[in-house]
Amino acid sequence: MKNDLRELRLRRGLSQSALAQMIGICEVSYARKERGQREFSASEIAKLAQVLKLKPTAIVKIFLT
Repeated sequence: MKNDLRELRLRRGLSQSALAQMIGICEVSYARKERGQREFSASEIAKLAQVLKLKPTAIVKIFLT
C-alpha cells in the first residue's frame, strides 16, 4: 500500500504536505499513514480517491494490497 500511494501522489506532482492539506490532516499524520505506521480513516480514503482522481475500486485495491 505505502509504495502505491506514494507513487500515485508523486505522479500527480503532490507533496505530502499538499496532499495532507487537501484531505484535511496534518503533514506528520499523513506521512505516518503513507508509511503504513497508522491507518487512514474511511473519510480520509474517500478524500484521497477524490483528490487523486481514482475510482472507488482503484483506491480499495491500494489499501487491500
